[in-house]
Amino acid sequence: MNDRYNTNFDSDISGAMEKAVLSTLCDTYSITSRYNIYKIKNEEQINQPYFYSALKIRQTDGRENVMLLGFSKDIPNKVLENYGFHDIKDNSIINDCIEEISNIIYGKLKKILISSGYNVAINLPELVESTAEFENKYGSTNTKNNAIFCIR
Repeated sequence: MNDRYNTNFDSDISGAMEKAVLSTLCDTYSITSRYNIYKIKNEEQINQPYFYSALKIRQTDGRENVMLLGFSKDIPNKVLENYGFHDIKDNSIINDCIEEISNIIYGKLKKILISSGYNVAINLPELVESTAEFENKYGSTNTKNNAIFCIR
């Protein structure tokens, strides 16, 4: 995690997300990736297209964290190569792949948070088309805890 991209997340939550992402990609799929966190309202230009998955976490103290996990376009193809598929262009297959990767990451995130003493409820991940769609949907929540986690 790069300190330059500090967010309003509790450090435990952002640290747990980083562990879940890196564990999933490195351990499950043998993919080396770069990982950054951006503020939702002050995002730097991302130089490549991404696939996005949104997640809402509710803590028992009433706080909500809404996260957007952005996967560079090559991540789903790298995952699918583990299963013998190459150069997939079908968006439905790529979207299914993103949903499955997201489910694995968010399952690991929940496990890490619960083992750290958090009592959390996590919604199922939801695919979104862009950061603008994410901001339109989640920007008006009563939380400052929105962040984009970008994986390249």
